[in-house]
Amino acid sequence: MQIFADEPVFNRINTIARITAERLQQFRAMHQVGDARQIGTIGAIELRADDPGYLSAMRPKLYNFFLERGVLLRPLGNVVYVLPPYVISPEELNRAYDVIQEATETLF
Repeated sequence: MQIFADEPVFNRINTIARITAERLQQFRAMHQVGDARQIGTIGAIELRADDPGYLSAMRPKLYNFFLERGVLLRPLGNVVYVLPPYVISPEELNRAYDVIQEATETLF
């Protein structure tokens, strides 16, 4: 509780939610994306797949792509979830979305 009293946590949350909304709007325009949705600070990008679902063949390709670029994201099949910690900087969050965009454009 002290952290919430001493630090601008709600400002950070609002910034994360705003950046997520802006970035997901960009993903919605991509033909590789079937859906991009958000609840609060959590974003989800569902990629179009011939084998959608948890066991999609996209998962290992995405996972390895992200790791090679130093971004720790764990896709669930053909869906990439972004659940950022409240201490993430806007630059770090945008970097994560940049890497997801790069993967979407180059892998599929």
